[in-house]
Amino acid sequence: MRQDYGFVKNLENLNKKELVILRKVPKGSHTDIILKESLKDREYPKKKLVKQDKVWMINSFLDVNKNLKEKCDGVILRSEFLLLRYLGNEKIKKENIADYLIFLKNKLSKKLPQKVIYRFCDYNNKDFDFLDNNFKSRGSRRLIEDEVLFNLDLKVVEFLLDEGIDVDILIPYIIFSEDFVILKDMIKSRNNGLKVGMMVEVPSNILEIEKFSSSDFFVFGPGDILSNLYGGINRSNPEFNKIDEKIVIPLVSLSLKKINSMSVKKKIYLVKNLIGKFSDYSNIDFIDTYMPAQLLEGKNL
Repeated sequence: MRQDYGFVKNLENLNKKELVILRKVPKGSHTDIILKESLKDREYPKKKLVKQDKVWMINSFLDVNKNLKEKCDGVILRSEFLLLRYLGNEKIKKENIADYLIFLKNKLSKKLPQKVIYRFCDYNNKDFDFLDNNFKSRGSRRLIEDEVLFNLDLKVVEFLLDEGIDVDILIPYIIFSEDFVILKDMIKSRNNGLKVGMMVEVPSNILEIEKFSSSDFFVFGPGDILSNLYGGINRSNPEFNKIDEKIVIPLVSLSLKKINSMSVKKKIYLVKNLIGKFSDYSNIDFIDTYMPAQLLEGKNL
C-alpha cells in the first residue's frame, strides 16, 4: 500500500508540538523513522553543541531551522527527502522536473550556506513511491541502473552550482567498491571539477576502506552501521534501544587508521555518537555534523 506523504510539503510551517505528533504517522515508514531520529537528537549532550572551527548539519527535509547560514558552515542535503517533500505521495514525471527545480530555488537556495554536500538518492521502494518500482536495488547500484534517477540528481547539482553554491557529491549505500568507481566516472564525465565522496554505512565498508581510496571524502553513518551489525534492526523496532552504540567506535577507529595512511589527506564527516571521539590523525580533517533537531532549540553554534 502506498504511503501518504502529503503532509511533508508543509513541514517548514510546523511547530515543535506538531512535529512530535508526526512521529506517529505513517508508522514504520522511512519518514517516520527519520522524524523520530531527528526529534530524539534533541537529547544529544548540550555541552557538545558549542561553536567549533567546522560545524556542518544534516538536513533531510526539516529545513525549519532559522538563520541556517549563520548556524553552520555547510549542510548535507538528502535527495530522497527533497523529492518526498515536493511530491508528497505523487509520482515524479519528466514534465515535473523543471517545476521541481523551481520549487528548490524558492524553498532552499536562499537559505543554504555557501557549502553543500548533496547526497544522491538512496531510494527505498518499500517506503517511497515517487519513482519507478521496477528497480529493486538501492543506493549506488540503483543510481547505476536507473538513468532517470541519476540524471535527476545531476540536474539538482547543476542547479545548485548555478546558484553559486559550492557543491560536493555524496554516494549512499555502497556495497562494492566497483560501484563507487563507476558512479564517480559517470559524474566526472559530466563535470570533472566535482568532488565525490561516499557514505560509510555498510560494515564491510569499514573493513575494506582501502578499496575506496579514490573517494574524495567520507561520511560515517553510525545508524546504518549499527543496524547492519545487529541483523537489520532499525529505529522502528522496539528492541532498537538494546543496541550498544559503543561497539561501532573500535570499528571506525580501525577504518580511520587506514584512511590516515592514504596518500591524500581526507575529510571525515562525523555524525552523532561519533562526534568528538577521534582527533589524533595527522592526515585527516575531521568535521562535526549535527542533525537538525540538535539546532532546533535555539542554540547559537
